[in-house]
Amino acid sequence: MIKVLFFIFITSLFIKADSINIGLYGLDKKVANEKTVKRLMEKFLSDIKGLENLEVSVTTYYDEKILKEDYLLNKLNLFYLTPSLYIKYFKFFNENTKDLIILKDSADNHTQYLSLVNKTSKIESYKHLNDKNVSFYTNHNLSKLWFIKRYYEETNNKNISFHIKDYANFNQHKKILDVYFNKLDLAVVPSHVWEIAKSLNPKIVQRVEIFDKSEKIFPSVVGLFNKNYNQSIIKTHKEYINNEKNKDRIKKILSLVRYQTVESIDKTTYKQAHEFYKKYEKYFYE
Repeated sequence: MIKVLFFIFITSLFIKADSINIGLYGLDKKVANEKTVKRLMEKFLSDIKGLENLEVSVTTYYDEKILKEDYLLNKLNLFYLTPSLYIKYFKFFNENTKDLIILKDSADNHTQYLSLVNKTSKIESYKHLNDKNVSFYTNHNLSKLWFIKRYYEETNNKNISFHIKDYANFNQHKKILDVYFNKLDLAVVPSHVWEIAKSLNPKIVQRVEIFDKSEKIFPSVVGLFNKNYNQSIIKTHKEYINNEKNKDRIKKILSLVRYQTVESIDKTTYKQAHEFYKKYEKYFYE
């Protein structure tokens, strides 16, 4: 019996060392579906000595409860999730994670949200949003939570008076153009998207202006390495992404999912975002 248990134990270690099970939650399917992420990870790992033969499997999750259960059971070795889910379960994920990484679509580790309006809209305060059409950053539910929290703080009204217009695409620049042409009353986008829009079309500032801005405290897509996963693989992966010599190659691979680079982050990096979320919960759920 002891020999059988020992064999099962050794076999389980072997499987962990030669495979990586990746979970996805809430990512824009047009940008990062299972097939794309599998191909990306295979390309990524092929460059890392010792990890080039890892077998990659990718699963998309839709239920928060199930993904948390699977994470605890170590069915997920690496898990990519939306910023809002990470911040919502900040303590749970940090306690069960060995190493955190962030997929960056700008030079910064922290994202700031801007709400933009057309200068002719006459929107001068949150009280002027009645029946207005408002759109948020598709993949970042935190942008919506931030704006609704600000709306409540300014109006003392938990029942929003504006219409939420969701876009079924990832194109944040289109939202800015819709504000420019008065097809949309207000759009919330990351600050780096606004900077790109201005550089591409300097005249845009003649008709579009910043209505409000968040603190620069939010994450973009977060990746979590399960604390029970093979420690040698996690260490090798971390050393690779932290090596400056690999940055250009990493950027080329990540262009498949419209991101620029990946970096390791500390578990306290987004503590301020978590404090923001706790205040949001206090406003709306207590």
